Amino acid sequence: MRHVGKIARNAVLGLVALTATAGVARNALAATCGDVNGSGTVTAADVTKLRRVIAGLDPAGPACGGAGALQCGDLRADGTLSPNDIVILLNFIAGNPLVVPACQGTGPLIPRGTTVSGTINNNQTWTAGGEVCCAADGSPADITVDGTTFVAAGVTLTINPGTVIKGKKNSTDGSPSVLVFLRDSKINAPGRSDCPIIMQSDQAPGSRGSGDWGGIVINGNAKTNCSGTGPGGCFSEGLNNVPFGGNNDNDSSGVMRFVRVEFSGIEINPDNELNVITYNGVGAGSQFDHLQANMGGDDCQEWFGGSVSEKFLVGSGCADDMFDTQLGTRGSFQFAFGVDFQANLQTGNGNNGFEWDDNENNQIAIPLNAPKFCNVTMMGTKQEASASGGSGALLRRGTNGKIANTIMTKFFTSGIQFNDQATMAQACTKPGGVPTLVADPLTFRNSILFDNGTPNNNLTSSGLGATCSAAEWYNLMPGNDPATAAGAGANPFPGAIAYPTSVANVDAQFVPAGGSFAATNGADCAALFNGIPFTNFTGGNSYIGAFQPGSATTWLDNTSCWISFHKN
Repeated sequence: MRHVGKIARNAVLGLVALTATAGVARNALAATCGDVNGSGTVTAADVTKLRRVIAGLDPAGPACGGAGALQCGDLRADGTLSPNDIVILLNFIAGNPLVVPACQGTGPLIPRGTTVSGTINNNQTWTAGGEVCCAADGSPADITVDGTTFVAAGVTLTINPGTVIKGKKNSTDGSPSVLVFLRDSKINAPGRSDCPIIMQSDQAPGSRGSGDWGGIVINGNAKTNCSGTGPGGCFSEGLNNVPFGGNNDNDSSGVMRFVRVEFSGIEINPDNELNVITYNGVGAGSQFDHLQANMGGDDCQEWFGGSVSEKFLVGSGCADDMFDTQLGTRGSFQFAFGVDFQANLQTGNGNNGFEWDDNENNQIAIPLNAPKFCNVTMMGTKQEASASGGSGALLRRGTNGKIANTIMTKFFTSGIQFNDQATMAQACTKPGGVPTLVADPLTFRNSILFDNGTPNNNLTSSGLGATCSAAEWYNLMPGNDPATAAGAGANPFPGAIAYPTSVANVDAQFVPAGGSFAATNGADCAALFNGIPFTNFTGGNSYIGAFQPGSATTWLDNTSCWISFHKN
C-alpha cells in the first residue's frame, strides 16, 4: 500500500466502456472512419446511410466516398457490416468513446501457448484456443506473462472468456511477472461465470504460493490526492517510474468481469508492494465486477485514488488487507466477501478487512479518501489456533467514507480501529461536551460487529484528541448490532464458521438466517448514498451482509467456476 510522487502530466479524455468482440485489425482505411455517406464529416446522416446499406436499401458501392461501405462502415473491424456497427457509430457520434476504438478492431489473435514480455504496443486478443471454459485447475497456460509486461498507452488488450493466464514465478529477466496497463490503455476482459478468465501462478497445483507473481496493475486518469494540494499524478508502487492519476473522473480503463487473480502479490520491501489486483486512479467509466483476488502476498484488492465503482468482489486468503483504499478513492462498492486464514498472514502487516487512509503525508489532502462499501461480509482469523491479525476496519490518516449493511466477525484485534485525530475529525465533534456527527461524516451504520478482539472489542483507538471518542461516534450510528460500543452483539450466522473450501461451503456458513437481525435491519444503500457523487448502488437490498439472509444460494454460484478458495 502507500506511496506517491508528483508528475506534471494532465489527464486525457476517458472512455465509456462498451464490451467489444474479437475482430481483425486494420492498418488504414480508404475513407474516414464512420463517414458512410462521404460528406467529409461524421453525423447522424451516416447512421441513416449505414442502416440502409445493412438493410439492402442502398447499394454499398457509393458509400464511403465510393470506396465501399466496408471501408468506413465496418466500425467493429471484423470484415462484415452488422447492427453492431450501427451501435458503435451512434456512440462514436455521441462522444462516448469505446474500449476498442472505432474501425481499429481487437487486433490479431495470439496463439494459445504464447509467452509475452516487454511492452505490448498494438491491439491484440488473448485466446483460450476456443470456448474452453471451467478449465481444470492446473491446466496449461493459454498465455504466460514473463517478467514485468506493459500494455502501452492507446492499446486495448482483449482477453477472451475462458483464457488462462499464468505469471512466471522465475522470470527470464529477474523482474516480477506482472501485467501492467499504463494510462490510456484498456483492458477488455468480459469473462462469464461459466467461462471465467483466470490469472494465476505458473507453478503446479500443490506448489503454488502467495507472491509467486505480481498480479495485475491498472493505471487510469482519475483524480487522486498525491500532490496534497489537489488532483495530480502519482507513481505506482512496486514498479519503476510508472505514473497514474489525472483530472478525468469519467476515465475508463475498460471492462473486467468474472476474473480470478491468484497466487500473486509481492512485498518488494516494506511499504512498496505489488497487490493481487491494483487500481491506480481508475475512473468511473470503467466496468469492473465479479472479481476475485485469492491467495495474495499482500493486499487482495487495493485502490489508490480514483472514482471507479464496482460490484461483486471477493478477497480470500491474502497476507495483508482484504479491501484497501487511500489517496482519494471515492468509488462505490456493493456486494463484497472477504476471508483470511492465519497461515498466510504476514508479520507486521495490517491484516485488516478494510484499511483506509487519506494521504499519509497530508491527512487533509483532497479529493478526500471517501469510499462507500455496502453489503459486505468479512471474517478474520480469531477462531484459528495461534491467531493474530488486525481489525475489521482500520480507519486512519484522515480518511472519510461510508460503511453500511456490513458484517465484520472474528477479527483478532477489534471490529473498528481509529488511529488518529485527523480521522476522528471526519466522524464526530463535541461542542459544549455533547457528541454530534460532523457534516457528511465517516459512517458505520446498519451493520454487525460480532466476536472481534480478545475479549470482545468492538472498537479500539489511539492518538485521538479530546473532542470526541470512537465510542461516542459509534453510539450515534443507527441500526447496528450491538447498538452501543459497550454491547456484545449476537452471532449473525446460524452456526460456526471457518475458512471456506468451496462455494457450497460459503452458502452453508456465511448466509444469515431468514428473520434474523441481518434480514430485518439493513438499509437501502441506493436511498442512503446515491445522491453522493460516483455512487452506483443497487436498490432493494435492505439486508446486512454480502448475501441475502435465508437464501439457499448466493451470487458466488451462478453455475460458477469463477470462484476458488484453493490455497496452493
